[in-house]
This record gives sequence, C-alpha cells and structure tokens, in this order.
Amino acid sequence: MGHWLIGWFAHNHGEMNYEVRGAAVQGRNIPWTSLLTMGESWHNNHHAYPGSARLGLAPGEWDPGWWMLRLFERCGLAWELRQPESLPPRPELVEIRSVAQ
Repeated sequence: MGHWLIGWFAHNHGEMNYEVRGAAVQGRNIPWTSLLTMGESWHNNHHAYPGSARLGLAPGEWDPGWWMLRLFERCGLAWELRQPESLPPRPELVEIRSVAQ
C-alpha cells in the first residue's frame, strides 16, 4: 500500500524542478519521504530523467537508492550507472527551478 500511496502523492502533490512538455502526467518531488522510499520520492526528477540511476539531483535531495547503487558499483556488483549528464538531451524538458550542484 505504501508504494501506491507515495505514487499518488508523487503525481499530485509536491514541488517540481522540471516540466516535461507534452507529458500526460507530471511527477512531483516529496522531500519528507526520501529516506523511506530510497529516493523514489524525487519523482519529478525521475520524470525529467527516467534513464538516470540517480534521482536526488540537487543539494539536500537525499537519495539512499543512489548511495546503495554506488556501493554496489564499488563492489563490482553494478556498472554503467547512468546520470542525467550521460543521457541524451530532451528538448521537451524545461527546468523550472535550478538544481545546480
């Protein structure tokens, strides 16, 4: 049930750093749930960069899922982890709020 509850909130309430023009649905970021969801609550970031393994993109956006993936990478259990800068440009993506690091 928690997964669907977070999913509902992440599509209906919260902040947006990005708008994906032409998308039927926009994701939203829900900061207070980031630790409980392993970073999945950075849902607006996910909609902006769906191929990225890293979801917490701005300072203060805690992303335990990314931390675990980096640990797995160091142990040789994960590789080729993609981040927004390694993905192709998306012309439909508009930055609303700066997420500069």
